[in-house]
Amino acid sequence: MRTLFANLAHGNEPYILAANIGNALGDVVIPLIYPDRQEKILREWVGNSKHVYLDRGSGDILSRIIFHGNYQDYINRILREGKSVKAELTEYLKDFEAISLAGEKKRFKQPKIELNIGSPLSLEKTKSFYIFPGLISEYAANSPVNVEGLKDFITLAKDTEEKHKMIFIPEINSFSYKRRGRGKKEVSTPPLKRKGYNNDPIERGILVTLPGSLVYKDELCRAAEKTRKIYHLAGDDLPGEPLPAHTTHEIFFNPNIVAVLAKAGWGTLWLCQVGEKPIIAPAWRETDDLETYHNNQTVEALGLGIIYKEFTEDLIQQAITKVDRIKQLNRELYEMFGHFTWDGISFVQEEIKEYI
Repeated sequence: MRTLFANLAHGNEPYILAANIGNALGDVVIPLIYPDRQEKILREWVGNSKHVYLDRGSGDILSRIIFHGNYQDYINRILREGKSVKAELTEYLKDFEAISLAGEKKRFKQPKIELNIGSPLSLEKTKSFYIFPGLISEYAANSPVNVEGLKDFITLAKDTEEKHKMIFIPEINSFSYKRRGRGKKEVSTPPLKRKGYNNDPIERGILVTLPGSLVYKDELCRAAEKTRKIYHLAGDDLPGEPLPAHTTHEIFFNPNIVAVLAKAGWGTLWLCQVGEKPIIAPAWRETDDLETYHNNQTVEALGLGIIYKEFTEDLIQQAITKVDRIKQLNRELYEMFGHFTWDGISFVQEEIKEYI
């Protein structure tokens, strides 16, 4: 059985994406970075998979360089601790034990395949497959804020990108608001979600969701309080009507959810795109990562939804007018990817299988 190691960026989507893709390729080891929620969320996506393993040791190591605070803090930590974190992680992965979502313990020795989900660092002596809505060096080179050490960080990120075997960036990505070329190792993909089904009997309304980092929670709460019919997943501390406890991310595919109020992270945007729902998202602020800044530009330029500075309820109707545009974009993607338009996960899995 192949062993894959997930080298993660911050937030929920990187470990969700790594588990969904790695689950069919071998045993995938997911660093446990968020002990309070990560296992629960992964079970929602892949069940009690015997091929998805959680590992606290590598999670503790990677936590030292995971994004939090602001972009300057993040750059400082990568430049100050990146080398030592990489060395420590490499040594740790020579022999370690992890536990699967099925409850089985297993010892691993030196994973040979890396799923890099937005990390500026890459493990040595692995086949590395990068999967993210943009290159780390590209986010940095197009930073809207001035930060010290940016040139050194870009050099580090580009060196890492040279080591990737393949680079998967969706056709609609963080930089779709402007013209960008594709490198020789880049593979264009459909949205990196699978289309689901939900027909629970709910009234027409809006879904509000929290980002993994909880950035924008205050803005989203204020907006939700101004919305007449709004739903949220059970357990989320948000205004509105909680959905039944059994409800999962497949609520995005319910025909009576007419729009989604959320941060414009790509995990949410992919669900919105496959589910053909417009997003209503707060404007970027400097305590968030650069991915969101560029995502917001793409949302506005392509007509995927509405970016607001001050929420008013009339934005909902404005957002609903974007549905036809989203459907048009999906028709264009179908011309490129066929049935994979609704299953970008399988698309990437098939591409990786050719190389491992």
